[in-house]
Amino acid sequence: MSRQVTITAGPDKFKLATRLFDGDNREQKTVSFTLKEGGHTWEELIKLNSAEREDGSGESWNLTGHNVANSCKVKIYYSLKTRGGHMIFG
Repeated sequence: MSRQVTITAGPDKFKLATRLFDGDNREQKTVSFTLKEGGHTWEELIKLNSAEREDGSGESWNLTGHNVANSCKVKIYYSLKTRGGHMIFG
């Protein structure tokens, strides 16, 4: 079963790009997203696998990866303009 949460803060464009292309599978860098669900807020560390332009703006992205805590696959919609979006676990 999948679970969707709100992203309230995340990386800038430079950090997002470097996390995609820096390191290898053993030394892959993480990116941090601040998430909110109901009244609960937390930080989630993600290792990214792919990025796809969501539209032509270069500001909206569809990302895939997995969290560090338990290697759960995630799908992410992320706006660099607002530094927000949503993350789907599962």
